[in-house]
Amino acid sequence: MSTALCMQGESRMSDDAAELRMEEYKSLRSEILERIRETNTLIISSAGGIGGIYAVIVSTFAKEPHLKFHSASGLTILSFLVMIWTPVVFAILANIKSRETWNCVMELAEQVRRIERLRYGDRPHFPGWEHQSEINRGKPKSFMDRLAQPPYTVVYLAMFVLTLLLAVVSTGYIAKVW
Repeated sequence: MSTALCMQGESRMSDDAAELRMEEYKSLRSEILERIRETNTLIISSAGGIGGIYAVIVSTFAKEPHLKFHSASGLTILSFLVMIWTPVVFAILANIKSRETWNCVMELAEQVRRIERLRYGDRPHFPGWEHQSEINRGKPKSFMDRLAQPPYTVVYLAMFVLTLLLAVVSTGYIAKVW
């Protein structure tokens, strides 16, 4: 009688553990999707911030009177240089945040894979959500797929290179005429 009671207790404990793992699984999947949304928002915010700064610069200097760098004060030149170099900093910070977010997603994904292994085993006939994602990550991708692949390093690299180029050219011009 005590053996049956003991087995019933173990069964209940394993049901509780399975339920807890399933709740953790759902929570982790939700967290991964939230982090991906966060990264997408970061791209839009970074691009918007960079575009906004350049829109202000272009709209300010596309009409008369133009800023005459050779006769501008040091404070004016410094302010202009800060505006020119700010997008470069935005691109770098966005890249750093994107990588941090992606590293967190990969840690969460590993925990999801562990739960799936416990539930389905190592070689399930129908792989779990994260196992399937891992399989898909290992497949060769086209250029456009790689461009859109997290942590979006290509996007941030393009932002960085373009903003850096504009900042260097502008700074060189100012240095030449000032």
